[in-house]
Parts: sequence; structure tokens; C-alpha cells
Amino acid sequence: MGSVVTLTAKASEGSKFTGWSGGYTPMPGDNCSGTDTCKMTLVFIRIAVFPPPPPPPVSVTATFDLESKPKNLGLTISKTGTGSGTVKSIPAGIDCGGTCTAEFEEGKEVKLRVGAAAGSIFSGWKGCDVDVGRECRVTVDGAEAVRARFTEVKALSVQKEGAGAGSVTTSPGGITCPMACSSTRALFPTGKSVAVAAAPAKGSVFTGWGGACSGAGACTVTMSESKSVTAEFAPLPKRSLTLNKEGSGAGIVKSLPSTFNCGAFCASQTSSFDQGTVVTLMPTPAKGSVFSGWTGACSGTGACTVTLSGAKTVGAAFALVEGKPAGPTKLLTVGKAEGTGTGTVGSYPGGIACYGGCTNQSARFKEGAVVALEATPGRGSTFTEWGGACSGSGSCEVTMSEARSVTAVFTAIPAMTLTLNKTGEGWGVVLGKPSFGISCRFTCTTATAFFPQTTTVSLNAISGRGVVEYIQWQGCDNPEGVQCIVTGPGDREITVKFE
Repeated sequence: MGSVVTLTAKASEGSKFTGWSGGYTPMPGDNCSGTDTCKMTLVFIRIAVFPPPPPPPVSVTATFDLESKPKNLGLTISKTGTGSGTVKSIPAGIDCGGTCTAEFEEGKEVKLRVGAAAGSIFSGWKGCDVDVGRECRVTVDGAEAVRARFTEVKALSVQKEGAGAGSVTTSPGGITCPMACSSTRALFPTGKSVAVAAAPAKGSVFTGWGGACSGAGACTVTMSESKSVTAEFAPLPKRSLTLNKEGSGAGIVKSLPSTFNCGAFCASQTSSFDQGTVVTLMPTPAKGSVFSGWTGACSGTGACTVTLSGAKTVGAAFALVEGKPAGPTKLLTVGKAEGTGTGTVGSYPGGIACYGGCTNQSARFKEGAVVALEATPGRGSTFTEWGGACSGSGSCEVTMSEARSVTAVFTAIPAMTLTLNKTGEGWGVVLGKPSFGISCRFTCTTATAFFPQTTTVSLNAISGRGVVEYIQWQGCDNPEGVQCIVTGPGDREITVKFE
């Protein structure tokens, strides 16, 4: 027969149980080992004697050792550079500021985070095991030393002025102010030389610098202090080119740049170009007609090239070589009224195709024909109304019982001012869609752009630490993670905070 005995070992504080040993002596039986619970079956052998002999002896040893305490090792932070800031640790210990050295358990991972002081930016780490933007991770396995560099900075502000359009950029990068951007601000190291460049948009000319730069040449500023630069753009003067078709024949005249599209039924067209534009007109006679030559600003029968130093008129003559006239026609003239907006006017059946710089166009249609006109506003514009033979803002149909004239009025949609401010101890990039507006990169602190009131603007943030949770928005219609949606009307101010 036998009896089961269970032994459990529990170490006191500061000690640890290292294992069992021993068992029956001298008779064989269960032995204990390892660090689990010890179970033994005590066997008693019946012997027919009286009194019975004592049971065999059992010896079990439980071994306890003192726990070894982990060593504490030093971690030292040094701050370098021309700027200033703070470094703090997780777990607590470093708060530098004041405490730049602390001890941590050997093998412990310590996270260090920085915050730049006003007038400074964080420039980078040295001595980290892992460097994630403003966070440094160090595993303490010896005497560790980490350097955090801060750079003193000054602000450079750029504003665009004038009725023209253009973009402004800097080298080194920091400022990217595209077409719709009106102003932006970025930080550069104190004493840094920054080149500011202006590029006029099509139809505009850069007229000069203001503020810390002057003239119209190269602009380089040394950031000994915060500075402001203005870039002025003016629209190029417009010059008109009028094409008149002459003769009894028919044909098409197209242009390079592709502003003219005077088709077979088109009788005349006037378009506006930037002063100095070189325009090439190319004639194509219709079946049964021949191109007989140019009059006015061009001559001969080849391509017509004119330089628009002023307003010019060109006549294109087409003559019939066979057949008879198709019957009586009436002239329809369509003009785009002087308005603040842009747009296109087309006809059905074809003949009128007044787009781009076209200001008016005439075409002949069969007497009694019904001609439908369609007005399509350009970007940032709305169609307002018809004038002349049509009225209102709906459909326009004219019956060609006599010569007719119609005007189309387009109006610019009022602008919405969108201002973006970047805050927080973190860093990141914000890019906007449409892409012609907001572009606020790493050292950029604020940016302002204009959009039509009906525009939906999407702002997309990219954290320098690559973590969505470190991005916070204020002022959005629909903030979601890295994206902020803004819809007019009305001026808007958006703040993005990078942790």
C-alpha cells in the first residue's frame, strides 16, 4: 500500500526557488526534480513480524537562491546646436531642462521625446538605436550617450501682390507658393542664405520684389532676423486678332495657339492674346472651294504668321470652283460680354465655337434654321445670362429669319480664403487638393490660398513620425485621420497639430 505526498515550494521576497532534489533512501521510489510541484508515493511493505519495522527514510531537498538585482546604468543627454529645447524620457528620469542624466535598469528601453523652444527647431538625434522623427529609442545595455540638436531659426514670409498670377519658391526648400497661394511662411536657420524665385503664370509677368528684396532680378535674403518678401505679378496686356472670311467659297481657319476654330460656316472671329504672342493661321478650303489668299496683316497663300504687338485684322478669301451657292443664309454673331468670368459658347448645328480667348464669332446659317446655343462656364466662373436675341439663363434658341446677335455673360465666383496653421511639437507636411492651392511642407508654419466659393478642398497631412494618431485637426467640415475636408462658402481657418 502507499500514500501520495505533495510538496509545494514558494520563495520569499528577494529569493527564488531553483528546484527539487532527492527521494527514497535507500529503497527505490519516486524522486523529485525541476521546479514544478513535487508528488511522491510513499510505499509501505507489510512484514509478518510484530512490532512492524519503521518505514524507509525519505529525503527531499528544496533549493532557494537569492535573486540577483538588475544593474542600473547611466543615460546622458547632451543638447547641441544654435537653438534650444527640452528632452524628456519615458519612463521618467530625464527632464532636460534641468536633469540631463539618469539611471535606468540594464536592458530597459527608454523613449526620448523633444520639444523645441520658441525660435528654434529640432534638427536631429545622434546615438539612438531607433530614430523616429522627434522620438529616440535607446536600449540601456551600457553607459549610453545621446545628442539632441536644436537650431535657432528665423521666419521668412512671402506674399504675392498684383492682378497677375505666378508661383514663388525658395532654395533651400521650405516655401512653395503655387498659383492660388497668396501667402505663406516658413522657418530657416539663423544666418542661412535663402534664394527666392518667382515664376509668372501664362498671361502674366513678374514685375518686381518688395520688402527684403527689390528690383526684378535675383532675390537672396540672409536670415539674420525674421524677414518678409513680396512678389508682384501683373497681367500681360491683351491684343485682339480679328479674322474675317471673304469671297464666295467656304473653308476652315485654325490657329496655333489653338484659339481660333473658325469652321466652314464661321464668317468671322475675334480672339484676345497676350501682347507679343506669335499666332499662326492655317486655312483649309471646303470641297468645291479654293483658298485664294490673305488680306490685311498677312498676304500670299501659305500659312499666316502675325506677332501681336497691337490689335490686328486678317482676311481669309475662299473662292468657289464648282457648284452653286446653297441658298440664302443669315449671319449669327455671338459675343462674350465683358464680365469677370470665362466660358465657352457653342452652337448646334455647328458653326459657333467661341472658347478660350475668343471674344466674338460670326457664322452663317440657312435662312429659317433654328440654332441652339450652349454656354459652358470656365473654372471658377458661372454663366449669368444671355443678351441680345436670347434672355435669361436657360436655353437659347434663335430662328434665322434675319441676322441675329447674341451675347453670353460669365461671372467669376467669389473667392474663399483658406488659411492653414501648423502647431504642436511634432512636424509634418500638408498638401491640398486642388493642387494649385495649399502646399505647406516641413518648415512651413502657415499658408493662405484662394479658391472659388463652391470648391471642395481636401487637405492631407503626413506626420513626420508616420503615425496617424499624432495628427489633430480643428476647423474642418469632415476631419478623418490624415484628411480634412473644407467646403465653402465663406473664409475658413484650419489648424493642424502634429504631436
